[in-house]
Amino acid sequence: MTILAKVLSGSRLYGLDGPSSDWDHKSIHLPSLRDCLLLRAPRNVHVTGDINGVKAESESFALQEFLALASRGEDVAITTLHVGDKDVIETSSAFEELTIVD
Repeated sequence: MTILAKVLSGSRLYGLDGPSSDWDHKSIHLPSLRDCLLLRAPRNVHVTGDINGVKAESESFALQEFLALASRGEDVAITTLHVGDKDVIETSSAFEELTIVD
């Protein structure tokens, strides 16, 4: 699995976080060729855990699932495509192509 983009989401993205707020991230990934050929590529991956004692939650969408969400106008896709540069944690040239505005 290759991460194409990882962005901040949730209360910290909107500046509404408080002392007990968790860290939320949304990602877009490209499944491995092996997983695609074996028909076991996940459409999305959800992971929770702790980072230095603070709860963290991350959800990653396979590229094809992300594009389907975007084509339906789902807010998770629209928000992911329009976060500010300071809220992009990880990026790739493929993600930058998706976010280019002419």
